[in-house]
Amino acid sequence: MRLAQKIVAVLSIFAAFALFAVPTSVAEAADGGSHVCISRDGVLRVQHGTAVCISQPGNVAMAFGEGSSATAWFGTGNRAVARDGGIVIIVNADNNVGQADGPGSIVTIASGGQDNQITAINGGVAQYFGCTNLLLVADAGTNDFVFC
Repeated sequence: MRLAQKIVAVLSIFAAFALFAVPTSVAEAADGGSHVCISRDGVLRVQHGTAVCISQPGNVAMAFGEGSSATAWFGTGNRAVARDGGIVIIVNADNNVGQADGPGSIVTIASGGQDNQITAINGGVAQYFGCTNLLLVADAGTNDFVFC
């Protein structure tokens, strides 16, 4: 992948995140309930509180907990799951599972990534672009930003 393509891929991820950023100043859902968002096949099925999610047909995005954000966009067969303030972004990729558990935990799978299962916990950061067949967990102190 050429440098220009990598830069465009990275900027598209940041743009997607900016579009779906979650306000963190809200202490609880407006109705006093939980923070939950579920989107499947491009249809928002459930949305309460500050949890946000978005998907396209063929994908699932689920966010549970205040400030959680899950995106599964431009691809098929992806499953993005964010919990307790985690952020998952799967863009322009196929057949991936991304999971982020806890504040500061971030998973990004993009730019043609296929058949990956990537999890971030305890504030770990795992951002992979164009990678295939990875199975990994990023724990606290991990800050991966990798072009395959």
